Amino acid sequence: MTAGESLVRAREGTNGPVEQTEGYALTLPWAEEHERAPAVAFSPASPLLRLEAFFLDLLLLLSAVAVTIFVTLTLRERLLLAELMLWSALAAGFVWGVNHLVLCRVRGQSVGMALVGIRLVRPDGRPPSWGRSLLRHTIGQGLAWLSLGLGFLWMFVDPRRRGWPDLVSGTCVVEETQHDETLGSYSGASAGHL
Repeated sequence: MTAGESLVRAREGTNGPVEQTEGYALTLPWAEEHERAPAVAFSPASPLLRLEAFFLDLLLLLSAVAVTIFVTLTLRERLLLAELMLWSALAAGFVWGVNHLVLCRVRGQSVGMALVGIRLVRPDGRPPSWGRSLLRHTIGQGLAWLSLGLGFLWMFVDPRRRGWPDLVSGTCVVEETQHDETLGSYSGASAGHL
């Protein structure tokens, strides 16, 4: 009996055989069998890097709104405030959707994340699915903001530095390291963080 098996038996209070779960990442209830790939060593992103990425993404969003206001006012001399707000909201929604939903699904990074060198991954090292990306950036971040930021501060409590959006979607923000083309996974400095 290994030390890991005795620890599991002690927690569960059983003496029977323990299923072999070492080498597997966090098991999600909605995960399909092919998603439960062996865990890969990751280095969780520091809160400072995540904050930098947030502000860069916010700067991108505000720039899109500013450009929209400028172009709209240039094309039309007289404009109702409600119409200006509508065009600004459409631009902000488009930039947010592409930046957080599409890019996080396709590359695992928003523009801000790419600039600071962090990546959003599933437990197996792949970018999040469309569902996980949507869940993280709508429900997860909505809950984190509604709790007056407590959901984002949770990364200081969680040993894997995950906030509520990460916990809700089953993802983790990690520091970008060398990409191993043969395995399709990321190698990190510290094993067992994900």
